[in-house]
Amino acid sequence: ISIVILCALFTMVAVAPQSAMAQSAKTVVLYDGTVNLTPGETFDVTAYNSGSAYTVNKATPLGALQAAAAAGGFTYDITDKNYGASGALLLDNVGKHSYVKGGSKWYAYVNNVFKDGYNNPAGALNLIELVDGDRVEFYYAAGITDETDLSAVKAAATAAVKTVVDTGGATPTDWTLQLSGAKETTISKAYFEDGMSCSPSHRVSWTDDDGNVWEGMPLWLLVGMVDDDTDEGPHHFNFNDELAAQNYQIDVIAGDGWKATLDSTAIARNDGYIIANKLNGKPLPMQTEAGKDCWPLHLKGSDVFGGQQVGNIVRIELKSLPKPSEGWTLEMVGDVVDTITQEEFEDGLACAGSGHYKEWSDNEGNVWSGVPLWALVGAVDDIEAGSHWTFNDSLAAKGYSVKVIAADGFSKTFTSKDVARSDNYIIANKINGAPLTDKGPLRLVGAGVAKEDGSLGGEAVGNIARVEIPELQTPPAGEGNWNLTLKGKISDVFSQEEFEKAFDCHKAEWTDGDGNVWSGIPLWLLTGWVDDRQPHKYDYSQAQAGYTILVKAGDGYTKDFASTDVAKSNDYIIAHKCNGKPLTDKSWPLRLVGAGVAKADGTLSGTSVGSIAEIELTSFETAQDIPEVRIVKYDEDGVTILKEITVDYLWMEKELEVIGDGKTVYRYEGITNNPDDIWDADETYPGGFKIENAVKGTRVRDLCELVGGMGAGTEIVFVAKDGFETRLPYSSIYTDPSVHARQGDAILAWWADGEYVPHYRDGMRLFFTPGGDNVYGQWDMHETIPENYWHYYFSSSDNIFYPSCAGLSAKWITEIRVYSVPQGDWTLKLDGSDIGGMEYEISKTYFEQALACQFGANHKATYTDSKGRVWEGMPLWLFAGFVDDDDQHSNDAFNEELAVAGYYVVITAADGNSVTIDSKDIIRNSDYIVANTLNGAPIPESDKSWPLRLVGPAVTGSESLSQIERIELVSSIEKPVYIVTPEDDAAYTIGQTADGINTMTVNDGIVGLKYFTVSITPETPHSGNETAVFTHLRNETQLAISAIRADFDQVDVDSAQASFEVQPGDVIKVYLVDELNNSTGNNPVILQ
Repeated sequence: ISIVILCALFTMVAVAPQSAMAQSAKTVVLYDGTVNLTPGETFDVTAYNSGSAYTVNKATPLGALQAAAAAGGFTYDITDKNYGASGALLLDNVGKHSYVKGGSKWYAYVNNVFKDGYNNPAGALNLIELVDGDRVEFYYAAGITDETDLSAVKAAATAAVKTVVDTGGATPTDWTLQLSGAKETTISKAYFEDGMSCSPSHRVSWTDDDGNVWEGMPLWLLVGMVDDDTDEGPHHFNFNDELAAQNYQIDVIAGDGWKATLDSTAIARNDGYIIANKLNGKPLPMQTEAGKDCWPLHLKGSDVFGGQQVGNIVRIELKSLPKPSEGWTLEMVGDVVDTITQEEFEDGLACAGSGHYKEWSDNEGNVWSGVPLWALVGAVDDIEAGSHWTFNDSLAAKGYSVKVIAADGFSKTFTSKDVARSDNYIIANKINGAPLTDKGPLRLVGAGVAKEDGSLGGEAVGNIARVEIPELQTPPAGEGNWNLTLKGKISDVFSQEEFEKAFDCHKAEWTDGDGNVWSGIPLWLLTGWVDDRQPHKYDYSQAQAGYTILVKAGDGYTKDFASTDVAKSNDYIIAHKCNGKPLTDKSWPLRLVGAGVAKADGTLSGTSVGSIAEIELTSFETAQDIPEVRIVKYDEDGVTILKEITVDYLWMEKELEVIGDGKTVYRYEGITNNPDDIWDADETYPGGFKIENAVKGTRVRDLCELVGGMGAGTEIVFVAKDGFETRLPYSSIYTDPSVHARQGDAILAWWADGEYVPHYRDGMRLFFTPGGDNVYGQWDMHETIPENYWHYYFSSSDNIFYPSCAGLSAKWITEIRVYSVPQGDWTLKLDGSDIGGMEYEISKTYFEQALACQFGANHKATYTDSKGRVWEGMPLWLFAGFVDDDDQHSNDAFNEELAVAGYYVVITAADGNSVTIDSKDIIRNSDYIVANTLNGAPIPESDKSWPLRLVGPAVTGSESLSQIERIELVSSIEKPVYIVTPEDDAAYTIGQTADGINTMTVNDGIVGLKYFTVSITPETPHSGNETAVFTHLRNETQLAISAIRADFDQVDVDSAQASFEVQPGDVIKVYLVDELNNSTGNNPVILQ
């Protein structure tokens, strides 16, 4: 089924001339050829970052890129971020090759000289004037240290666009043709002509109505060079008939971007489509007599008509090439047409536990397994309203035919009444647990097709390829009527009656430049009928991910459109009426109209396809998940979930009030950068605007009400996909008139500047919607939000915290948490003044929300203790770094030099107890963590650890301080010292061990219970409580121990007493320590 395309003279592929500096073999060349640029002519380009439009001269490097993009079928993005300073438009992205900060980027060269317009108008791609013959090249590369070294850039490049400028000078004599499909190749003029000469079958001609003879090469021969990557067959190039039969598209593209889209089934081995290079025996003229571009190649032939006659061909591109088969398929045809893949059949239907898996045993004991025929019929017996196939019982009861067809055309027909919910008809894919071989891959089995003896008879159709319900299919249109075929993931045929009925519900109108009013159905609604298996549901996420929409006339004329352009846009309308009357002439029965296919003057362009017979969706990209937000409300304990709901933006747009008209731009003020006026109380906005978008969204209050609303006085937590949390008070969501006047509604924005999420890349995002000038500024934050929720930006250059209201606009929100009752408030005092630093108080809100920003991102730390409890908080060194010197926010905020030199970190609890840690032990590690959460939730107020606890791998039992309220950095620590003095008593003799521990030895004659008392006098105080320890020894063996814990620094606490049952010679030792407990990791410090 494959034949030779080009003979021996084609064995060496000629390509366009290359410069002496070779590029990498891995480079993807998006375009390589001549671009025709007319000086004085202009084009418009829109900056993707701002949406602003600019007019640019075509005879510029940006004009060369524009022409290459049109010819090569790719897109590009420019940014105007430097336009105000230099007038330059900068190139960021070309096709899928996007600018990466610190990584890959595009480099531009004119005649091998690097050009960069950043603060440099002389190097601006939109300002440089080109002349005939200039070479303009763009390379995408990473790791470039010297952009002027073109050889190095080429060697590193992974993508390129290469052009030679033709500004209308001498008639060119050479040309190249790009072929793109399963692989890429470039055909030179010499190569093309040699191919025509090598065999008469490679040269075809056609004579037009005027007697002109067009000569060239059949289009299908060129297609065969790139239709598959592993070219199978005995010849150098082989046309793949099997792929062509599956119908992909071929774009024949002119230098100005105009193209004809053809079906592979139409051009396959058809000499009626010719890529002509000669007219009446001579090279083609630059233009036809009608003034249309012609040279160097023109699409002509007996089957080419009207707008398909593309001249100035520079590229032929194969689109929607079928992927290699991944198994068999089963076609289902009824009210709609659907195709069930082998994977869907085996994994979703015919697997045990699916609910549809059935078995049947024949007379020989063979066990056949598969899916009941009725369950498959349910896929196409009506229009599905949900995501699962359903069987229409009432329709089956009325009666229709079920036709089971083998791949060779053999078929058997059954009635719907027999098949309905009957397990006597099974489409089997396995026998005795193994895939079918004979009569496979699918066979109809069961009691309904078996003979009386239980063996399978002639009705047991094997090698099944198709199941039809003839009565449910739309019949061919009668005389004077019409049908519209829709193809996509499923297929359907709209009759004229069905279209007109749909029009009554989905009417759209457009008025052209001549005042004609066209009416019909938006194209996007029709694509939504077949973009998935739910006709009544438009898959916006899939449209944003991308597919191609082919609008085809009855004669085959086709224009393609991007789903992203058409999505929910009424700029593309399939019209069946003009001025209230049915269409006539070349427009009948349907015509594509609207602003999307109109010229600047409002008249219809060549993309306004008339006589439409079919709309096909191809080239589906992988759809991203529809962004969702989870709203959850917690009970009084802050842990127990009372109610939760997860909704996506589609549901919010449909079910809740939409805030924002998509036109009004809401702005957040940027920082003032003025140390003398950090708040901008006069609201002059000296720092401009940090965020500005025209948005649509849903009130946060409305989302909260879905779970019962916020408790009065509580706060709300917005959680981003990266885990970052933003907190706001009740008053920001349930606003009073004074707050609302400055702030407006707090909304969750899911649309901005023409894009829904996920293409609105910052969404879902928290937005305020103030009236007036629609600006939320620093002074608005000052006046509407409590101080502990203010957001700041730290400027290391002038060591100032600037108010930054834009920091409240959290992006990428995936979860909203609301609470029933307010949580207890607290503050943490930081003091580094003793070592020359500063003092600062951190509020609960600041700790929870701002630490990740103020101390640097991703500095949360977790620790799992021996009981399996998971604590989370911030490493101790970050707190020290915040007050150890004047630098609070830079990468050097933690003064490592000071920590190495040595100071002490004293952590004090609410009860006065404290822990002292050497600064050398905390340097940039997570051995010591100040935790505020336990097992994923804030430490409960009822917990003895609340609000903060010291934990971590290096924290001993005695050091695991709870109820932390102060952290101090001190230069030195005096060891606490106490004098312990036993009171005189005739019952014992006072003594002392070699290491200074006091003893009381029981005298002769003393037996029984006896009290032992000591006075305790502080010389150097200890913070918090101390423990007096009495140890009872007999013959150097410890018998008992008694510990008295108190704050012996208090005036009224100056003694301790213990009692023991004693005998003569017993020894009582007494000493003072900081803490005594049962932890093996605790080493008490003796304080005397």
